[in-house]
Amino acid sequence: MKVEFSESDILGAQLLVAVSEFKKALKSDMEFDSLAHATTAFAKLFDVDYEIDSEEYSSVIHFLGKDGLVIFTIGEARYA
Repeated sequence: MKVEFSESDILGAQLLVAVSEFKKALKSDMEFDSLAHATTAFAKLFDVDYEIDSEEYSSVIHFLGKDGLVIFTIGEARYA
């Protein structure tokens, strides 16, 4: 699975996955494992414990068209 790490002034650090690459995991366990490893590695850069699971993957896959990006970012929870 091909992924890209990026930095944005608005969103901060990002893990970018093209929709075509993201959809490969639908048909291949090896591709899904690769996506899971990429999300884990990205999260670990920020000391966050995260790995995409099959339920999250399935909920996203239904909203995707043919083109575009799936963007993973690290957010911060703040309560006032």
